[in-house]
Amino acid sequence: MSHTLEGPISAIISHAIPHATPTISAITELPDTHLNTLFDIELSSGASRQSTILKLAPPPDIRLLRCDQAFALAEAANLRRIQRSTTLPVPSIIGYDTTADIIGSPYLLLSKLPGTLLSSSPVPVLLEATRAAGSHLRTLSTIKPPHNGYGPASDDSPAFDTWRSAFLSLVEGLISDAEEAMVQLPYGAIRTQLRRLCMSLDAVKKPRLSILDFDSRKVLVTPQPGGEVKVTGLLGFGSVLWGDPLVARWFRDRTTEEGREFLLGYFGNENVVDAEMMGWKLRARFLLYEMFHSVRIILGRYYYNLGAESEMAERMRLVKCLDALTAFKMEDGMTRTESIER
Repeated sequence: MSHTLEGPISAIISHAIPHATPTISAITELPDTHLNTLFDIELSSGASRQSTILKLAPPPDIRLLRCDQAFALAEAANLRRIQRSTTLPVPSIIGYDTTADIIGSPYLLLSKLPGTLLSSSPVPVLLEATRAAGSHLRTLSTIKPPHNGYGPASDDSPAFDTWRSAFLSLVEGLISDAEEAMVQLPYGAIRTQLRRLCMSLDAVKKPRLSILDFDSRKVLVTPQPGGEVKVTGLLGFGSVLWGDPLVARWFRDRTTEEGREFLLGYFGNENVVDAEMMGWKLRARFLLYEMFHSVRIILGRYYYNLGAESEMAERMRLVKCLDALTAFKMEDGMTRTESIER
């Protein structure tokens, strides 16, 4: 165990478990795809062992994207909300601190759930579990806010009256972040498509729990007797909104085989898998959300040093998305698939 880590992490464990502080047996730093620093920490107390996950938020002096400022301290509240409303396999909270008084950064200490990441699973496992993950997201999307507003699910964030205004605020925040960091983006094209198709966002009539970063990297799976696979863990509840659950990142891949399984799990309707059967408002929202995610990932390169390769891939994806938005034609009427949306 690193002596550099031992002191701060010991302070966290003492704060989180003050009445029976266990011994730290092992510390392993884990990769993360976004803001936080993650550690797998093995604790022991006599003959008992406990596996935990420690999540350290960025220190207060780290520059964050505007949307991430509202998300950074919200995960504990979101987990409690999910545990009250569902029986889904999410981590239990052992302890947390949002003040940064303990080690200079907010922390969240969680139970470690069993399983391996779905994103690293073989294709047959990936497809089988993806439909179940879509169904789980559908369950999460039934959770309602304590108010009728839209926006970040943190307690102190201002609420918007419509999903359109909340989403436009998110995108404009990203554009401001990009301009301040002097990141080259097709700002005019982004704003043009937002203005042209933002009325599609008005199809969202009721705010629901919406998890921005939900994808196969946030799902744990475990093989079962007989060769079946079970989803044994759902992770990553920091970037959460009250809004449209379809803003989740996984829906970006809706045209792939994996994405089709996810759509089937979420909607429970074969028709939604076929893009031609979707109403234009639903298809427009999917494209606007895809544009949002690409811009957010690109900015991660400049704000969080997430890697040049991911930036180039997302720039190519953003160009294709903007081309699709430019060619997009609005239609009249409502299809059957629009009628099953919330």
